[in-house]
Amino acid sequence: MNGNEREKMMSGVFQTLYARREAMEQFMDGDIFKDAGCSKDEFIDDKEQFISFIEVCSQLRSYPARPEIIKRIGQDFSQQYPRIKNLIRDKNIGKLQEVFYDVKGIGQMIGSLMLELIFLYSNYRDEEAAKELYVPICTHTKRIFEESFGLQPPEIGVSPFASGFTKFQKNLNDYTGGKPRVYFDYLWYIGKEYCGKTSEDGTFSRGCKDCWIEKHCCCPMKMNGQASAETMRGVFQTLYAKREEMEQFMDREDIFKRAGCSKDEFIDDKEQFISFIKVCSKLGGGPARPEIINGIPQEFSQKYPRIKNLIRDKNIRELQKVFYGVKGIGQMIGSLMLELIFLYSNYRDEEAAKELYVPICTPTKRIFEESFGLQPPGTEVSPFAPGFIEFQETLNDYTGGKPRVYFDYLWRIGKKYCKKGYKLCKDCWIEKHCCCPMKWKRPGRAGVSEG
Repeated sequence: MNGNEREKMMSGVFQTLYARREAMEQFMDGDIFKDAGCSKDEFIDDKEQFISFIEVCSQLRSYPARPEIIKRIGQDFSQQYPRIKNLIRDKNIGKLQEVFYDVKGIGQMIGSLMLELIFLYSNYRDEEAAKELYVPICTHTKRIFEESFGLQPPEIGVSPFASGFTKFQKNLNDYTGGKPRVYFDYLWYIGKEYCGKTSEDGTFSRGCKDCWIEKHCCCPMKMNGQASAETMRGVFQTLYAKREEMEQFMDREDIFKRAGCSKDEFIDDKEQFISFIKVCSKLGGGPARPEIINGIPQEFSQKYPRIKNLIRDKNIRELQKVFYGVKGIGQMIGSLMLELIFLYSNYRDEEAAKELYVPICTPTKRIFEESFGLQPPGTEVSPFAPGFIEFQETLNDYTGGKPRVYFDYLWRIGKKYCKKGYKLCKDCWIEKHCCCPMKWKRPGRAGVSEG
């Protein structure tokens, strides 16, 4: 994603959040101000209400502070109340930030939230002054900035005076059209209401359909329904257009070259066919035991006459039974062998290839998951398992009637552009479709964004 695309996306996010001002004010009134037992139009000028407001806000964190800390925070603000009140009246944001952030137990998150509530909702609300406020970086806000938009916000515990914190806040101004960036804090509400982490294993409960920013979000886990189909159709069309390039790769650089066979002859030449089988059977995640590797070509050699006839008859279902039935040949290797036969050999046939399965290897599985939020089966699953077959059938929704097996080109992307440990997103075939939040990171520089 280039700078212009990101700016357009984030500007759309901000405009959507900004349009929710009235709804969020009502929420805050019924939430924080209600919990504090104070009126948003009176609490600044009423010391008792103000301290109640401070004590409620100081407990708004993942793990509530100890009672003695809450009490001390209230006492500290009580002592400084006359000065704070004057600074609020003067709209001196810089000095207020120094006072609030300097109180022990009040970090950037709570301090920024307090000032946001004062200058967005109290009787001292002022949008011009609010332009100096910082977006509170909480768990939800940080997660959505990262996973939905690929930004790299600072850590929650960072000092609000640290250069990384202030730089991130300043960069948000590029997306606000001159309005206060602090409205990005409404991402917190989205994280709680629509995109909340709900279980100990880190899984999420997502209400993407109703989420305010769904049309802007690039989180791969949101992919369900129409948006997913549009994305995946674009992916498939891109991969399908790479057919000639991939055929040349398979012929000159990879499997056929390594097997020492011609793709136009190996089906009808038993020696070449068995050489092809030997090479393919070693393409798993790890080498099988020697007796298994040796047994595979022997079994295919015995079945060669039948296999040859089934290929000529284009009987995909029987071929799958034969290939998958050989010990040591699972869904990945068996599916790859059949793909190579019906996409590249002299028996190539796109109509027959529509019945082929996409080989699920580690890179392909990872890209389906990380880039598009799909849930492919495990690499060791049986090709006859309902989950495996169901996943393969869902891929047909994105192919426009063409063979789904072309999705196997994701394997090439995983090996060349998106290897574990570094990413070459700029050159990747499917970069414009990819929703992986990590795609905006420069290779080898964890935590540093590209933009």
